[in-house]
Amino acid sequence: MKKTGLITFLLILCAGVSAQAPLKSGRPLMSSDPDGCAPLGVLQTTATLPCGAAYLKASDANPSVFLLARVGVPSSRGVYVATMSGVRKAEGELVFGQPVKIKAFWGKPSSMPAYGCFFNYKGAVLSFWAESRESLALASYDPDARQLSKIASVKVGGLDGVFGISASELEDGSIEIAAIAGDGSRYRTDRARNESWYDGAMIYKGDIAKAGIRKMRLSDPLEGGSFTQASPASFMTALSGAVRLQDSFLGADGYLAVNRFGTLAWQEASSSQSARCWVLDSSGKQIEYHANGAAVSLLQFRSGEKRILMGGEGKLVSCRFDGIGEKGPIFSSPSTVLMRGGALYTGSLGVPEVVDWDGDGVQDIICGNSEGRILFFRNSGTDLAPSFSSFAEELCWEDAPVCIRPGYIGVQGPFEAVWGYMCPSVFDWNGDGVPDIVFSDARGKLEVMYARRTSSGTILSRPFALREDGLEIHGLWRVKPAVAQVCGRVCVVNMAGDGTFHRWWKIDESTLVDDGPLLLRSGNPFTAHSAAVSRDGNYGRVKINLCDWDGDGDLDLILGTPMTSCLPRPDKGIPNGAGLKQLMMQVFYMENTGSDEKPRFADPVGFYVKGKDLLLGVHANGPEPCTIGSASGEYNLLVGCESGRLFWIDRKDLTAFTIKDRYEKK
Repeated sequence: MKKTGLITFLLILCAGVSAQAPLKSGRPLMSSDPDGCAPLGVLQTTATLPCGAAYLKASDANPSVFLLARVGVPSSRGVYVATMSGVRKAEGELVFGQPVKIKAFWGKPSSMPAYGCFFNYKGAVLSFWAESRESLALASYDPDARQLSKIASVKVGGLDGVFGISASELEDGSIEIAAIAGDGSRYRTDRARNESWYDGAMIYKGDIAKAGIRKMRLSDPLEGGSFTQASPASFMTALSGAVRLQDSFLGADGYLAVNRFGTLAWQEASSSQSARCWVLDSSGKQIEYHANGAAVSLLQFRSGEKRILMGGEGKLVSCRFDGIGEKGPIFSSPSTVLMRGGALYTGSLGVPEVVDWDGDGVQDIICGNSEGRILFFRNSGTDLAPSFSSFAEELCWEDAPVCIRPGYIGVQGPFEAVWGYMCPSVFDWNGDGVPDIVFSDARGKLEVMYARRTSSGTILSRPFALREDGLEIHGLWRVKPAVAQVCGRVCVVNMAGDGTFHRWWKIDESTLVDDGPLLLRSGNPFTAHSAAVSRDGNYGRVKINLCDWDGDGDLDLILGTPMTSCLPRPDKGIPNGAGLKQLMMQVFYMENTGSDEKPRFADPVGFYVKGKDLLLGVHANGPEPCTIGSASGEYNLLVGCESGRLFWIDRKDLTAFTIKDRYEKK
C-alpha cells in the first residue's frame, strides 16, 4: 500500500473508531470515546451515590460497586451494581460495565429504606438497611440472581438521628459499622411562604447543623449491638458520608469523612478525641469533591491498593490511597470513574446551548450545570452527523475553571452553598465577532462574561452585572435568560421577581432598560407560578429560548420548566395547574401571534415525543432549539435534564398538546 493510501486508511479507521453513535430521537447523546466510555452513572437519576463495594465471587479479579439512585424518574430509582472491567492506564481511571438494577427485598422503590450499605464478610456479600429506630435489616446479595434477600432483623441501639451508614470487614475479621448522626440541630427554619430564611442582617435563622461518626463493632453480623456516641472531634458541618480505612502496610487506620460541600477530612481511629485533618494530594493540595451531597465508599483490591469512590450530584470520582504524610493521609487527585456504553454527562441539571464556540464552522455544545460550571463539548463531526467530545472541557476565566456558587446566602439556606445552577445563553454581547456568555444562576443575577479566543482555547472574563438605572437587575433564581437581536436592537428576556416574563433592551454593554412584561394574546402578562407553590425555592427555574420555531419570521418562545410551574396562569395551566398532577416532558412552545416589535403570545402547548410523554424528571428541563441533525434547517430539540444527560429529539417526532387536552386527559 502506498504511503498516502495508508495514511488515508488510518484516518478513516480512527474516524470510525471515535465516531459518535448516530443520533436517536428521544434518546441521550452517546459517547464518542474510542473505548465507548463515559462517566459512570445511572441513567435518569439526579445523583448516583456509591453505597459500598464488594467482590461478588471469589474468582472476581476486581470489586464491584453498588450504587444508590434515590431521586429521578420513578422507574430508575433503586439499587444498582456495576462490575469493574479494568483500569484505563493512560489516566488511571476505573472502568465499569453499565449499572444493572437489582431486585431488593423491599419491593417497590418507594419502599426503599432511608439508608443502607454493602460489604464483603467471609467471602459473602452482605448488606445492612435501616428498618426502624431499633433495628437494621441484614440482607445477602446473590450475584447470579441479582437479588438482595433479607436474612434477619438485627437489634441495634443508637440509631436515633442516624441518616447514613457504611460497613467493612476489618483486618481482625470483625465488622465495623460507621454511622452518620446529626447533632440534633434543626437546620430548616419555618418554610412559610412569605418568611425569609435570613434576618435583616442576612444571618441564617436556622441552625448550621453538624453531624459526627458513631461506631459499632460486631464479631458476627447477627449479634447486634449499640453505636458509641459520636465524639466531638468527629463533628463536621453537613457531614454526608464516612468510611473506615485500615491499611497496616501503609500505617493507616482511621475514618474518611466527606460533607455535602465536598470537603474531605480524616480522623485517626486510635483515639475518638484525635483532631480531624484534611486530605491532601501529593502536591499538598486539599482534595475536594466538587458536586453537592457526596457519598463515599472504599474499594479494596487484591493487590492491596485501596481507593475511595465519591459520588453525588456530579460525576463519580476515585482517589487512590498513597500513604500517610506529615499532615495526614495522601491520595491521588480525583479521576473520573467510567462505564462502557455510556452517554455524555453534563453534571446534574444541564442547561445546553448549541453554538459554534471554537469558530471551526460546526456547532458545539456549551452547557451549564448545578455545580455552577460551564462545559464545552467540541463537535469534531458535522452539524448533520455530529461527534461531540465524550469528556467535556471546563470553560475557564483567567487561570481557573468557571465556578459560580451562592455560598452562605442562598435561596434555600447556606446548606445549598455549592449549588450554582449555571444557566448560560451564548450571544456576541460586545459585537467583536466572538460569542460571549450572558447568564443567571442560583443568585438570580443577570451577568455577562466576555470571551476571547487564544492559541490555547477560549478564555472568559470575570463576570460583570447588568444594571438598570445603576442598580443590578435581580430576578428569580435558576432562570436561563434568552438573548436575541430584535428589530436592530439587542433584547434580554428574563423572569422578574414577581414571576412575569419581562423584556429588557440593551442600552450599552452594562445597562438595560425594562420594556415591561411580555403579554398573552389577551393582553395579560403570564407567569410560571403555581398557586400551590409555597416554598421560595420552587419559584423561577424556567429556561427561556427565543427562536422562530414555526418559521413565520418572528420570534416564538420555547420554555423549559420545573414540575411545580403553571404556565400561563397560577390557577390553571401546565405542567402543574390546580388539580393537575401529571408527569410530562415540561418543554413548552408559545407562538408569537403578534410581531417582534409588539409580541403577543398564545397559550403554551406541550410536546409529546413519538405520541407519548417523555419523562425526564421533575426539577427543571433545559430545552435548546437547534439544527443539529437537521437536513432541512428546521429546528430540532436538545434537552438537558436533571440526570445530566442531553436528549436529542427530531422535530418530526414532536406532536403538541394543549392545556385543554391535558385537563381532559386527567
